[in-house]
Amino acid sequence: MADLIDRKFGRLRVVEFAGVHTTPCGTRRRLWKCICDCGTEKIVQEQNLLNATTKSCGCWKYEKIKEHNTKHKGSSDRLYGIWKNMKRRCTSPRDKNYERYGGRGISVCEEWAESYDSFRKWAYENGYDESAPTGECMIDRIDNDGDYDPKNCRWVNRIIQANNTSTNRHITLNGKMLTIAEFARVMNISKFKARYRIELFEKGENDGQFNLSSGSD
Repeated sequence: MADLIDRKFGRLRVVEFAGVHTTPCGTRRRLWKCICDCGTEKIVQEQNLLNATTKSCGCWKYEKIKEHNTKHKGSSDRLYGIWKNMKRRCTSPRDKNYERYGGRGISVCEEWAESYDSFRKWAYENGYDESAPTGECMIDRIDNDGDYDPKNCRWVNRIIQANNTSTNRHITLNGKMLTIAEFARVMNISKFKARYRIELFEKGENDGQFNLSSGSD
């Protein structure tokens, strides 16, 4: 029987033999009592020490997870998720929104794509509010056909963002361009009725209640 006492395996130092464990299938496993560098005692199977499967009491794995989660100074924050999602929809064909972003040439500027810290700094200097309710602080591209970069992005609520999507149809009411949703609010009618009125206008059946010309982006 090999004597492992005082031998070091990763962060574990073997201090004494701890007996034999028999598995349900009859396999016998030699056990050793170890002391981790952090001071924690742990019983480890001999084969796990020899093949380096177990190298600590578990503290090493915990530290690596913590290091990963704090690598970008707040990777568990909502802003980090915004950054990751922004990049994914522009680069990953597997993302459900890729066709509307990367699929039509929208990209993330190099400065932001390579550095969360750079994106985070811009966000807090330009109106990002981490305490804002859901839907009240969303990243939006001013030019919907432009990329994600500092000069083309802003923080807006869900209504403003929805009004700026590439799928929105725009109309001009008394010289002002509006989405159908905005037009409905101005006229104090439902979106369904707004679409109906626009269809009447396009057919030349305007009821005279508004001056409207139509178009699409």
